[in-house]
Amino acid sequence: MADVAGLATGLGVANTFTVWNSFTPSLSDVRKGSASDSALVADLRHGEFASALFGAGVAGIATLAVGSVLPLLISTALLAALITLYEYTLHHKPFAAPHERTAS
Repeated sequence: MADVAGLATGLGVANTFTVWNSFTPSLSDVRKGSASDSALVADLRHGEFASALFGAGVAGIATLAVGSVLPLLISTALLAALITLYEYTLHHKPFAAPHERTAS
């Protein structure tokens, strides 16, 4: 059963990355953008919501199918990490040159 839970977790993680890349702007676009750009922020928030919905949904189905919460827990942790990374990048520009860092 552990092998099946591992495969289901792998499915959940792969699906989470796939839906994230499909629904959200690229990290470089977010880095180049600004928190005051309402279109970028709207695209990012809609993408985050859709990714969380689909990613957790597929992981939840995998969890029910194999009887282990591991797929849902790992996918949720991955989604939280991705959302944190994108939101931090949007607001803080961590790798921008000092003259490019603006308070947004």
